[in-house]
Amino acid sequence: KPNEQGKTQIAVDSSKTEVDERTKTKKSELVNSIDENDKKTSDETGKGDETGKGIEKTQDKQADEKGEGNQNDEEVLQPPIKGTATYVGKVVDDRYVPVVGATVELCLSFGLMDSIDLDLLSDAAALKTTKTGKDGGFIITNVDVMNKYFFYVKPPARTQLVSEKVKLPAPRADEVIDVGEIVLKLGGAIIGTVTNESGVGLEAADVFLRRSTKDAFSMFMFNNREAGMKTDIIGNFRISNVAPGDYYVEATKTGYFKNKSETIKVVAGADSKQIIITLERGGSLT
Repeated sequence: KPNEQGKTQIAVDSSKTEVDERTKTKKSELVNSIDENDKKTSDETGKGDETGKGIEKTQDKQADEKGEGNQNDEEVLQPPIKGTATYVGKVVDDRYVPVVGATVELCLSFGLMDSIDLDLLSDAAALKTTKTGKDGGFIITNVDVMNKYFFYVKPPARTQLVSEKVKLPAPRADEVIDVGEIVLKLGGAIIGTVTNESGVGLEAADVFLRRSTKDAFSMFMFNNREAGMKTDIIGNFRISNVAPGDYYVEATKTGYFKNKSETIKVVAGADSKQIIITLERGGSLT
């Protein structure tokens, strides 16, 4: 089927080119905006109250849209402040199709702390948050140039894409930094059931996904935890958006000893085989 394969590649290349052009346009518009603000600095003296009200309205509008995804071609932006930096980029999947409604979080870089899953930390870890638009593009303005950062990009709900951490180049004053394409890869899912010794499903058992690793430092510092959830009314669970790799699942419930599964291999775009984790009565070891 060489013709069909050729058509698929042309479609992918066309989509990638279109996203590139839209991002370049947004970057150009933002640079012009920064230049205009520099020229108008002297004219803005005495207009602080009016500017403040405008910024407050912009922030209110952004707050209303938070969680819903900014899917408009025109993003709501805070006016660039002189001396700060701006990051622009786009989020695509592994076929270079724009990802609409992905969450992009700007986070402080803490060195070794960057290696843990930010879903386990408070949302306060994100200094700035935005959503990608219809073309997958995003812009984050007014970034303090005194720190180092990374992006934590989360896919929209009801997708099989995996979150991604992206180390960022150091910001420089009055500079627009294009980070290019951030690719979210296709993940898999782990499904299973937690039961008692009689084979009856246990409701509200705690289930944790852990990465199989011999890295003692990671296991000690961060408990090697990737994701957590509770079982449903019949003891079933499904952990989605898992990056391909080797994992095991640990389960616990008050009044039972904790137990874990054997190693599970996660494959992109597929569910794992059904796993059963049996808990024995006798205590709560966590």
